[in-house]
Amino acid sequence: MLSSFSYVFFTAMAVLLLWTTPVSGACLTISPYVMDVTATGATVRWETNDEVISQMCHREKFSTAWKLTPSEGMRGAHLRAVTLVDLAAETRYEYRVIASSTTSPSVCNDHSAISPCEVVRRSLSADLSTYFNCQEEFIARRAEAGDEPWHLDSEEFEYINTLPACNESGVTLARNRSAFRRLLRAPSSPHTAVAARRPLQMQSPNCADLVFEFKTYPIIGACGKVFTSWWLGDAGEGTLNQIRVRDAAMKFLDSDWDATVALGDNAYPSGTSYQYRTKFFGYYCGQFSKAPLYPAMGNHDFYTSTAYPELAGPFFDYFVPGLPSRSAYRSSYSFKYARVHVLIADFTSWKVWTDAGFWTWVENDLRAARASSETDWILVGQHFPPYSKGSHDSDTESRLIRIRERFNLLTDRYGVDLSITGHSHSYERSHLLQGHRGESSTLTAEMILQRGTGNNSIFSKSHGCEWSGTVHMVTGSASKTDTAAETTGLSHAAHDIAVISHCSVVIRIDGSSLVSTCVGADGVIVDRFTVNSRTCRPSGE
Repeated sequence: MLSSFSYVFFTAMAVLLLWTTPVSGACLTISPYVMDVTATGATVRWETNDEVISQMCHREKFSTAWKLTPSEGMRGAHLRAVTLVDLAAETRYEYRVIASSTTSPSVCNDHSAISPCEVVRRSLSADLSTYFNCQEEFIARRAEAGDEPWHLDSEEFEYINTLPACNESGVTLARNRSAFRRLLRAPSSPHTAVAARRPLQMQSPNCADLVFEFKTYPIIGACGKVFTSWWLGDAGEGTLNQIRVRDAAMKFLDSDWDATVALGDNAYPSGTSYQYRTKFFGYYCGQFSKAPLYPAMGNHDFYTSTAYPELAGPFFDYFVPGLPSRSAYRSSYSFKYARVHVLIADFTSWKVWTDAGFWTWVENDLRAARASSETDWILVGQHFPPYSKGSHDSDTESRLIRIRERFNLLTDRYGVDLSITGHSHSYERSHLLQGHRGESSTLTAEMILQRGTGNNSIFSKSHGCEWSGTVHMVTGSASKTDTAAETTGLSHAAHDIAVISHCSVVIRIDGSSLVSTCVGADGVIVDRFTVNSRTCRPSGE
């Protein structure tokens, strides 16, 4: 006679094998996402579940004439890209992906767009090694008498990660019997618990849209342009808090912003293609299809992607853009919006510390930006914080020490206004600092150019003709927080504000004013501060 555990096991397996039938027909496993937007161009990428011939139609919004652009094959059989050129500055374009082999633009008028896949599904292997692949997250629902076998309502699901120490290939049932019991807890009713792979679209508003849109940037150096950017740190764990952070930010932004910066650790736990697809793109397709995405590499992305020297792995499959201001290793780059310069740096590989060419590129990029009459603001985004007492301690971790000693020398030298990082799963924001290279205990009063006053702090960088001092921010809690941060008390002397809170950051630059707002998952403002600097210099000054 079958034991209760065996009954639950075989019943659940039968349900799962029926429910995980492969998707038929072509569909988008990753909805279109925009990168590398300039005043005259943009790149759009997407991924399909099948090797279909897919192309892109685009046009100025409200125009009737579509243009057809064949896609280019990227790494990975199903990943495609289109690079648009000769666009008009500050203009909205709408676009859609179609499945067609014709080269006639008329196909754009009568060919339906490829729909996003409704559910990401995969059959289970006989030995259950796929089922117990600990790189993937499953959801389990405890059914009650009278209920349907399953009901796709996120509030009725319990999110369970199975044994994170497992490797990519998974392990067998014999080694994970207790984990299986946790995943499929037997209910009191005859209805057995149902385990199902998370539907991709369940978490993502606007994923079902077939027509998307984006807006081109102003010309570089243009005055009077407001730049609004959304910064996500460690945003790839695939959690309900990730959804709440996203939705709170969208409400605050009123769905209007110019760039999204992902500060690394974009797909937990190891940056596989499946994890990017389900825990990153699947949560933000309504956002990434609209405002261009600028990703940084984090240590979890680096587990399956190598930046030195071969540029291999999922991070580079999905994210290697074609911006001209890019280092030789292409995971560090910069972009401009009107009078704002943004540098994205990659310090994941230890080889950067002995690579003179890398440091020459970084310094030349910052030097040129600060010397340019077309630049008023410099922002730097990267994964590893020089100042943190969160889940990572910058006083003791060698990589964070090196960044503070070497990279901060450049941020000071070229007057970087704001440095934004992730890695620690908390929110921490400094005073206006300059010249500090040591441990927290070595910070002196002279190194604090201006102290913050808590929430609503106002900093001034109007020091004659100098551009001095940097505000350093850690925002690594877009999808997770760590209780380990509580043991340190978030007590770094450089910080004015430090809290454990699920949140993301919105930065708005308007002329001589930069306002940064940390928006919590509940919509409450965790921190807001202002940096006032020079007014916009006329072109040619």
